Amino acid sequence: MQTQLKDVIHLYLGCQYRVRYIDYEVGQYTVWSVLTAARLSKLDDLSIADIQIQLRPLSSMTEEELDEVLKIGEHQNNGQSVSGFVRGWKAFGAQTFAYLLKQGFDIFNLIESGQAINAMQTTM
Repeated sequence: MQTQLKDVIHLYLGCQYRVRYIDYEVGQYTVWSVLTAARLSKLDDLSIADIQIQLRPLSSMTEEELDEVLKIGEHQNNGQSVSGFVRGWKAFGAQTFAYLLKQGFDIFNLIESGQAINAMQTTM
């Protein structure tokens, strides 16, 4: 089953998101903003469908970020590289999960499903 943005958006407070509007006089324009609890409380399922949050794919993890994940202590470092970690993960412990969310990583495949924007390919 594919994860829906509306089910996990609350986990990404602090991330950038965009909304595209169409104004019949101006045309289409995009507004970027930071997802806050106050803004999230004003969104309903219909308006969530109109936004895209900006996330990083796990493949964009730096060696320093991998070191931080390994310091958390929930994973063994068997000489693992970033690509090895990304390919080999099955589940995260709670602290690793929280760290990856804080760093803005897409751990629910939202980019692949078109519900999020790849931060590594986007300019504001």
